[in-house]
Amino acid sequence: MIKRWLEKLTKLNQSLVFRINILKIVCLLIFLIIAIQLYHVHVTFADQYTSFLQNNISANSQRNVPRGIITDRHGTVLVDNEAVNIITFQPSPTMSVDEMREIATELAKLIEVDSSNLTSRDLSDLFIIEFPDEAEELMTAEELRELDDEEYYLLKLRRIEDEHREMLSEEQKAIHTIYIQMSQGSNLLANTVKYDASHEEIAIVSENLPRLPGVGVDVDWERIYPSELESNSLFGQVTSYDQGVPATQLEHYLAYGYARNARVGRSNLELTYQSLLGGFPSQYLVENGNATRITEGQSGFELALTLDAELQEAVSEIVERELLNARGSTTTRYLQEAYVVITNPNTGEILALVGKRIEDDSNSVIDDPAGTFHRAFTVGSTVKAATLLAGYEHGVTNIGTSRLDRPLVFADGTQKASHVRSGLGNVNDILALSWSSNIYFMRQTLELAGIPNFTDRSSLAGFDLGVFDTYRRFFADFGLGVSTGINLPSESIGQRDSERTAPKALDFSIGQADTYTTLQLAQFASTLATNGERYAMQLVRDVYLPSNNPEDQQLLYGFTPNLLNTVDLDDLYWERVHLGHRQALTGPNGTGASAFGPNVPFNPAGKTGTAQDFARDSDGWTIRDSANQPINVHNRSFIGYAPYDNPEMAIAVIVPQNQLPDNPTNEMSLIVARQAMEAYFDLQKERAQ
Repeated sequence: MIKRWLEKLTKLNQSLVFRINILKIVCLLIFLIIAIQLYHVHVTFADQYTSFLQNNISANSQRNVPRGIITDRHGTVLVDNEAVNIITFQPSPTMSVDEMREIATELAKLIEVDSSNLTSRDLSDLFIIEFPDEAEELMTAEELRELDDEEYYLLKLRRIEDEHREMLSEEQKAIHTIYIQMSQGSNLLANTVKYDASHEEIAIVSENLPRLPGVGVDVDWERIYPSELESNSLFGQVTSYDQGVPATQLEHYLAYGYARNARVGRSNLELTYQSLLGGFPSQYLVENGNATRITEGQSGFELALTLDAELQEAVSEIVERELLNARGSTTTRYLQEAYVVITNPNTGEILALVGKRIEDDSNSVIDDPAGTFHRAFTVGSTVKAATLLAGYEHGVTNIGTSRLDRPLVFADGTQKASHVRSGLGNVNDILALSWSSNIYFMRQTLELAGIPNFTDRSSLAGFDLGVFDTYRRFFADFGLGVSTGINLPSESIGQRDSERTAPKALDFSIGQADTYTTLQLAQFASTLATNGERYAMQLVRDVYLPSNNPEDQQLLYGFTPNLLNTVDLDDLYWERVHLGHRQALTGPNGTGASAFGPNVPFNPAGKTGTAQDFARDSDGWTIRDSANQPINVHNRSFIGYAPYDNPEMAIAVIVPQNQLPDNPTNEMSLIVARQAMEAYFDLQKERAQ
């Protein structure tokens, strides 16, 4: 028996030893795995883990700096900045939601916030936070078992009614408003909790900063417009902190190092020159919610525009006044907009860029300067100088060439005539411009297209439609139908008429086919004024380093004219055009003599234009009469320059839908042109004295 007991004891000892050995092996393997992992953490992947840890307790952040100011050519400040107090919150990666709500609760005791912007969803979320038991009573136990957490929460939100949201106090709403502001954004960006905080709020928050981790006080800026031009839409708009970088351009700005909540330009000059106006943001190191500035930012560069603020304001008043005055007639009932551009033809500098539109049927007039390069229209006879010069260039018209102006009658019985239906008689090249003969340029076009001896009822067979390309290539050298070179977004180059027929080619020669913008017309007038030198249209004159003292300005980039091309023609041809344009405004029977006349002191030259079009509403839809037919209207246009023998300014005016064709008596384009040119020379005289 003892022997049997000893045998069992031996087997037990052997089994125990085996188990202990197994346990030792398991422990050894565990320690080995731990050692390997520690080796990876401290040696193999030390750099990666260190970087990961640092990124979770610290991060780089940016804060915006004031944008660069914008002035006119004489230093008048058009766009500036005004300091605004803000209260900010810098989130920390280690901060919990409960901690953030505690900070929001403390802040709500110190500052006033507007909670009226809380949405129904925000209030429903707040109800669940503040009244969890009541919110839970809206649900059933079965729904808790059947739905996952997210589905359960969303269903709970849907069951919260207005009566539940009304249980929330104003204090609770204020706290939640602050919390939402604190939790917006990502990548450890500082969020603005309150914009335009009072000095008292800044003071009391500053006193309590030690117990408000992540909270800070700072100074932001707001764009202001101190000149008489006020917030002209040409300047553009800037996003707010809440808006940040536009979603459509997010990748672009992130690639250039912008933060997601950076304030950037979103239209016109503010957008086009963002890289200059935006400056360089201050860099901060954020550790556990506390921000330490690493590098000082630099305000945006200062832009000096080519615009003359006084001239811009004077022309703006002229256009608005005449637009409202002209609306009083039944023949001008579709008139709703007008555009004017004034340039220095010798440099391409834009001195005034004015657009005005009447809203709906009211007398409320709004600025639309961008319409000068966004909106294109048929302009009529203002382009006839280009047609004449093309005739000289291709040898179908010579100096003094005379043509009989009487209606052209085609094989199908249709006719084309000048504005004097019976005809103007024999006219030469100068009278063709000054009296605005349609037939003169149509006959030139017939000759250019291979039909030199057209007679009434003749066939147009054999008409070379290549005349379209000949004219368009030549017109492009003057800026018609092509970009003006201006550095602004969405410039329109007009629209080519898709019809390619002989009658349409005749219409093209008198400006009744393709459409052009007012800015293109201004470049055309400028190119005529300089005898063929086409300069890019420019709005920015100089760029300066940021400075608090105008006397200490340092030039970063100076304006230089950008010559795009030269129309190389004989000087005699240019002289004929200038003489024709001169007589159009000052000679007997000149189409613009009613507004100018022979005694104008600044010696202008120019050309009027009238183009047939269809009436359109403010959305661009064609207006139809009771028979569902489009209603015909006339666009009126004007180009000019002065003094004609040594031009220092050029102008273009377009008044779309100026009048009904059955009573073409309104001369708004001429009136505006005369007064705008006078305003320019009056200013020059005042400044000289």
